[in-house]
Amino acid sequence: MDHLKLTIDKLSIEAISELVINDSCGAVSLFVGTTRDNFEGKKVVRLEYEAYEPMALKSMKSICDEMRNKWSTLHGIAIYHRLGNVPCGEASIVIAVSSPHRRESLDAVAFCIDTFKGNVPVWKKEVYEGSEPVWKENVECVKRESIKVDNSLVQINVNNEELTKRIQNFIERKREQVNMSNIIDFIPGKSEMDDEESCARWGPQTVPSIPKSESYEDTTLPQSIRERVLAVEAFVNNAPVSTDVYQRLKAVEDKIAYLHSISPEYAQFWKRNQQSNEIKQEPVEYTYSADDIDRKIELLEKLT
Repeated sequence: MDHLKLTIDKLSIEAISELVINDSCGAVSLFVGTTRDNFEGKKVVRLEYEAYEPMALKSMKSICDEMRNKWSTLHGIAIYHRLGNVPCGEASIVIAVSSPHRRESLDAVAFCIDTFKGNVPVWKKEVYEGSEPVWKENVECVKRESIKVDNSLVQINVNNEELTKRIQNFIERKREQVNMSNIIDFIPGKSEMDDEESCARWGPQTVPSIPKSESYEDTTLPQSIRERVLAVEAFVNNAPVSTDVYQRLKAVEDKIAYLHSISPEYAQFWKRNQQSNEIKQEPVEYTYSADDIDRKIELLEKLT
């Protein structure tokens, strides 16, 4: 059985060793790490330990599994580590391993403390007398080689300011979508001032006999909808559409909001593109020769 714990309480070596004792085992090996009172000529007052507990416990469990794979005869494993302030002379870590024979437990304890130091996320700060405290670098920590990635494979090449701006625009667009979903739209009916006949049925009797020419512009749209259509069509430089105007309008507006949220810096190019499409016709000055004038006079005489 595995006994794993991170605690701020003082560690009891006797209580931890009793967790792994069993009648079938002939050996219990212990490792006790304590706080020394000096380091490089400086007096150590205490040690302060911090840990990322969920990941630390997961790493400790992984160490136990690896130990049991190496030494199948191990019975009990206990790993206790103290967090917070640990005065000089007191235990900061206790490891106890029981097995039928001493060789397995001794080797397992040595493997456990070495692996613990190199993999478990526990950090130590030494507090000295008369000098500033120092976080100690774990020289036994396993350092992974950095993987070099080709810059051409990186899709986001903007600075933090631009990235923050894009995130903020995305949040605002999503907030606007949520707000719109919470609004109940009422379709306004015809005004009571309109003097028109109406009936519950629609058929040939209501169709005018004289055909009327239909205009491309739908003037039956409400003023507010027509303004939205004209505004968005002018922005994206699209021609008016005669069918599915509501769906087309919503699709174009959503597309603009999406593009603005992911790449707001391109909005300036949209405006420039719209301005560049406006072709300015400058007056062209022509210089006519005497022969050109004679030919034009002859042409006019023939026409008359």
